[in-house]
Amino acid sequence: MDRQTEQSKRKFWLAFSLICNLAILFVFKYAGFVNENIKDVFEFFNLSYPVPDTIFKKLIMPVGISFFTFQSLSYTIDIYRRNIEPVKNISEFAFFVTFFPQMVAGPI
Repeated sequence: MDRQTEQSKRKFWLAFSLICNLAILFVFKYAGFVNENIKDVFEFFNLSYPVPDTIFKKLIMPVGISFFTFQSLSYTIDIYRRNIEPVKNISEFAFFVTFFPQMVAGPI
């Protein structure tokens, strides 16, 4: 995204990153809930629902997935706005995303 000069390409990569990050978060947090509600609607109309519940019950949500997702989104948006330069090393990016100690804003 940082190498792109055309605004439309930069927006495409921003949207791509946002959609991928939020899709992963959605699958782990809400896919089982959505699946059960769709199944209930199908059962209400006496229709067969082909997706078994066991697919979503076997998913184990990673600890801190929301934190990691929003840290990654923050990094992507900062790159898009050109607030920061992208890192060249994947380990630096991983450190940024997983660094838990942060300033807490607001009264405690």
